[in-house]
Amino acid sequence: MRGLVVALLVLWGAVSAPATAWAQKRRKVEIKTNPAGATVFVGDSEDAERGVTPMVIELPLGDVSVRIVKDTFEPLPVTIRVDKPRRGERGKPQRVEYNLLEAIGTLTIEGPAGAEVLIDGEVVGAAPGSFDVVAGGHQVELRVDGELGEMEFANVAVGE
Repeated sequence: MRGLVVALLVLWGAVSAPATAWAQKRRKVEIKTNPAGATVFVGDSEDAERGVTPMVIELPLGDVSVRIVKDTFEPLPVTIRVDKPRRGERGKPQRVEYNLLEAIGTLTIEGPAGAEVLIDGEVVGAAPGSFDVVAGGHQVELRVDGELGEMEFANVAVGE
């Protein structure tokens, strides 16, 4: 009989161990960004999209890798340390907030030497030249001898 009890305990321990590991403690985390509307990825996979800020998400306790992405802003990889709630915090989400940085690209302008370069209606220098701009769409014009030339539209991607 004693051998049967030991065998049952060993068998019960083998069955319950994976369930305990699977039931990892979690906490709700409120993620905000400035500006709002950024996509949140959890983990290293592109398939790990979890939502758009502002949002509340349930994450495991400990360090969690998160990537925050928004068009025309620099991607932001962060590690969120999800803490066990303190007394009085039970049921309340942990709050984190991030300021996103506008992505900068470069417009390279070829044209008549000395022509004034206007980007979005503002004189920024002379052609030929390279000019740092916020990623996104821009109106580009050249002015030669005070006369505006053709206007073109340029779309600058993040990192270009």
